[in-house]
Amino acid sequence: MEGLQIIHQVVWGLQQVHLVLYNHASGPKKERLAQLRGGPRQK
Repeated sequence: MEGLQIIHQVVWGLQQVHLVLYNHASGPKKERLAQLRGGPRQK
């Protein structure tokens, strides 16, 4: 079961990195991501 624990930690770490990169992304980049996801603009 140690393998699953390591995989879980790696996935969690990647999620944290993704959040940091997304939060530091520029405004226009966020708008493009929102358009790609098909969601309405929040602003």
